Amino acid sequence: MEAMQYWHWLIIGLAFLVLEIFAPGAILMWFGFAGLMIGALVWLVPVISPELQVILFAIFSLLSVYVWRIYRPRGTEPESPDPELNNRLNAYIGRRYTLKQPIKDGRGRMQMGDASWVINGPDLEVGEQVEIVAVQGISFVVKLIKD
Repeated sequence: MEAMQYWHWLIIGLAFLVLEIFAPGAILMWFGFAGLMIGALVWLVPVISPELQVILFAIFSLLSVYVWRIYRPRGTEPESPDPELNNRLNAYIGRRYTLKQPIKDGRGRMQMGDASWVINGPDLEVGEQVEIVAVQGISFVVKLIKD
């Protein structure tokens, strides 16, 4: 193996950092940091063998990932202003509807907007007022609204 100069490692490190721009997940950045560290080390101590340089590159890469995992900020994700944003069914809880089809044996169907949904609840006749109280899978649980 031909001796690697410090500038080879600096180019390798910068190349990994540039590639990180195109790769999601902060993966290549750690190889880039390791390449820059090896470049600086070879500049300071130019007699390091190429084999040792590669071993140190691997060690520095793993070490930089390990240090990042220890010191990275945890729980910095911002609170969502609408936690139900991606759970559209929960947005129906509390809404009231009039049954156009009866609920028999605890199951029925109800038209809400342009969709027909399965509902679960007590046996009720057409015309009763119900309120959606929960979501079970992809069906709604309703209860009778007593006036």
